[in-house]
Amino acid sequence: DVSSETGTNELGQEYFLVSYSFRPTDFRVTDEVLVFSGSHPDLGMIRFEGRFDTAAVAQMHQDMPGETSGALIGAVGIGTDRIEGVRFMAWMGD
Repeated sequence: DVSSETGTNELGQEYFLVSYSFRPTDFRVTDEVLVFSGSHPDLGMIRFEGRFDTAAVAQMHQDMPGETSGALIGAVGIGTDRIEGVRFMAWMGD
């Protein structure tokens, strides 16, 4: 909730104190796409449609994430709002 107060995490990054989660009820996963959808009692229908950037995924698997623009790129719909250009970065962790 971008209207909620913010906090600072252990890495010094700012985050919103109020957040929502949901459990998707429908999934489609292939080598090229990831699609999931479901609903939330406060937010309504939620749907993500994304396409994998295979070069970024291959780079991640070589343990060289580098500066990619996103390994999964798509759009999310929340209720009546739609956000284009959502990007998930490839990261293998610490």
